[in-house]
Amino acid sequence: MKRLKVRAAGTRRRVAQLGGRRVKGSPLADCSEEGPAGSVVVRAATMEILLVATELSPFISSTDTAEEIFALARTFKQLGHEVTVIAPFDNAFERGGVAVARRLTPLTVPDGRVITVFDAQLSSGAKLVLLGMPVGADGRLISADVPDEAAVQAAATFARAIAAFVDQRAELGQPVDVVHLFNWTAALVGLALRHSPKSTTPSIVLSVHDARKVAKIERNRVVGMDDALLLDATLEFGAQLSLLKAGVVAADAIVVPSESHADLWADTNSGGELAPVLAGRRSEIVAVPGGVDYARVNPVTNPSLAARYDAEDCSAKLVTKVAVQREVGLSLDERPLVLIPGPMTADAGGDIVVEALNALLEQPLSLLIWSTPSDPPSLIGELERRIAGRATNVAHRIIKNEDEIHRGLAAADFVVYPFRNVAGQGRFLAAQRYGAVVVGLTSPGVRDAIVDCDAELLSGTGFLFDEPNGLALAGAVARALAAFHQPNFTKLRRRVMRQDCSWERPARRMLQIYKRARTGKQRESTFETSV
Repeated sequence: MKRLKVRAAGTRRRVAQLGGRRVKGSPLADCSEEGPAGSVVVRAATMEILLVATELSPFISSTDTAEEIFALARTFKQLGHEVTVIAPFDNAFERGGVAVARRLTPLTVPDGRVITVFDAQLSSGAKLVLLGMPVGADGRLISADVPDEAAVQAAATFARAIAAFVDQRAELGQPVDVVHLFNWTAALVGLALRHSPKSTTPSIVLSVHDARKVAKIERNRVVGMDDALLLDATLEFGAQLSLLKAGVVAADAIVVPSESHADLWADTNSGGELAPVLAGRRSEIVAVPGGVDYARVNPVTNPSLAARYDAEDCSAKLVTKVAVQREVGLSLDERPLVLIPGPMTADAGGDIVVEALNALLEQPLSLLIWSTPSDPPSLIGELERRIAGRATNVAHRIIKNEDEIHRGLAAADFVVYPFRNVAGQGRFLAAQRYGAVVVGLTSPGVRDAIVDCDAELLSGTGFLFDEPNGLALAGAVARALAAFHQPNFTKLRRRVMRQDCSWERPARRMLQIYKRARTGKQRESTFETSV
């Protein structure tokens, strides 16, 4: 329990990285006071916040970023701030029930191209602005490791349109205070805003979920593109160009999902290629763990479950477990149900799972493995070969929809996350919310949020393993199975479910980052004026 207390206390005196130096102080340190029962009360003036999205849950969702933007927009709105989410237009919004209205006056970007603007509103009350990208610009930017020419051109066009939108707001007397960018797909927006001739440039905050995705592209592949933004020296990254670097240089603050992710930025051996760039920057790096949507991830209210339950009484969890076992063809017995939710990719540890299968299937468990249609055929083929003939205690299914995800998590006693790199914490926080205890590799994000259980289960929230191999995974699962039959396992499950994993605290911390970014910009502006 001691480790848990240290972690909780540390959230109010978090160490941020600042140009390679460690500096005391966290976003919460600037909060004006504490409320009842130690809750944090943020007393700040209303801000105009612009969230730049290339995906937005539940309409377009390829990574955890989609859920984060939706949750932040809703929570900021609930806390009294004015929020606008801006994204490329996609028919998925209309299919999702969003009423879209076309503006009569379009945006014009510096090269003369015209961007059609659509207005809408999210269910949270936050404004939604959709930009109709011109012909030749893909409206759906996918966060790939190596972007192609089409994605780079789309990112540049999108950035120009955002800058024009911010300028238009300033001219109308509605200036934006903070622009929050997410990952490389929006990183060029920071550069476009810095190039803006307007004097009302807002503060820029950049969230980066994976330091390895710096979006590199060869110089000669952008020379022929019709956008001077892509020829800016800020993008230069050795013999190549990096879109993420442009956002890093432009940002007043950089947000990462955990302190371990912040450490990765400074370690070139672990993929922090931008470490030399960060060393010369004044922008602080702050760790803000994510959350889950309590309205959707809720065992008390979720209609897709066979029975409802809560942290105080988990007995009805068994009803959903039996229903899921029947659905996938597993034997109905008292063995613990272990869920491996995928995807079965190398980054998500799919190869570790396959390597561990023989050892796992020798243990007293029921095993449910999920994969996605885009998972590597070689891994899926090997998985199917190893589980052949064992249909009563192992099942493999391709995940179909979100309801199936919720039922699986609600049914599982344990959920296995052998992820080598966890971009966000939404996956295993959702598992904990449903009372599925996490068995995870000590990768960035996991090791910051999961505390390894002791032998008596008096402390801890999960079962961790250090080595990314099948033997280590099987050993951690064996520890979990032994714990399942201990008297204190019910207390462990209750402790896991009682954790606060909502988005409110991360959102409040984000607001403090915005406030500090604005304060720093005002001081810098005052200094430049006096000089």
